[in-house]
Amino acid sequence: MQRPEMEALDLLESTLGELRATEVLFESRVRALLSEVASHSASAGVRDDAIRYVYWALREIDTNDIAEAFMGERKPHLLRGVIQSVATALKCDRCDTPVAATSRSDLDAKTRSARSGRERWAEGYRLVCGECERAIHEQRDHEWREEKRERAARVEAIVSMSVADYLTSAEWYAVKKWYAQFYAADCEVCATPSRDVDVYPRQAARQGYETSGDLVSLCPTCARLLKEQGIIGG
Repeated sequence: MQRPEMEALDLLESTLGELRATEVLFESRVRALLSEVASHSASAGVRDDAIRYVYWALREIDTNDIAEAFMGERKPHLLRGVIQSVATALKCDRCDTPVAATSRSDLDAKTRSARSGRERWAEGYRLVCGECERAIHEQRDHEWREEKRERAARVEAIVSMSVADYLTSAEWYAVKKWYAQFYAADCEVCATPSRDVDVYPRQAARQGYETSGDLVSLCPTCARLLKEQGIIGG
C-alpha cells in the first residue's frame, strides 16, 4: 500500500498517536485509583460495598481491572460472589415490577429484550422477572403433566376401541396425515400418485402406538388385493 504524502495525513496520524498515548495514561491512572480504593475500602471494612458500587455504577471501568484491584487477579468470575443482583429500571411485562440483573452482561441482555419489539416468551412477554419466570415454568410443567395424563387416558381408550371405531377416529386421521406427509405419499406397491392413495394399518399394527413400520400407503387396487390376502387391516 502506497502512502500519499500530504500534511493533513501527517497531522491525522500524529493526532491519533497522541490520543492513544492519552488513553494509555488514562487507563493507567484508573488502575492506580482502583488500587487505592481497594486498599482504603479493605481497611475501612467496606470492601464488598466498594466492589459493588464500582462494578454497577462505574461501568466504564473494565471488570478485569476491578478484579485485579480487589481480588489480585484479572479474573472477573471472582467478583460473582460479591456483586450480587441489583434492581433495574426495567419492568417485568407480566407483573410490572422491577427486573433484577445479576451481572453487566445480564443487564445488557435484558435491556435489549425490553427495547426490542420481539416477544421472547410463548406467553407474549419480552422480559419477565425471576419470580414470574419461575411461575411461568411451573404453569408450563403443570399443563404438560395434565396434557400427558389426558394423552395417556386417550391412548388407553384408543387401545380398547374396536378396529372399525378406531379407523373412523380423529386419532387415526392424524396418524394417516403424518405418515403420508413424512414417509410415503404414493402407493408403496405400484407407485400410483398420491391423489388416489390412502394409508392403511398392517395386520400387526399397534393401535394408538403406531410407528412408520406399522403403516403402509396404498392405492385402491393394491389395498383391495392386500386385504384379500390378509396382509393389511382396515
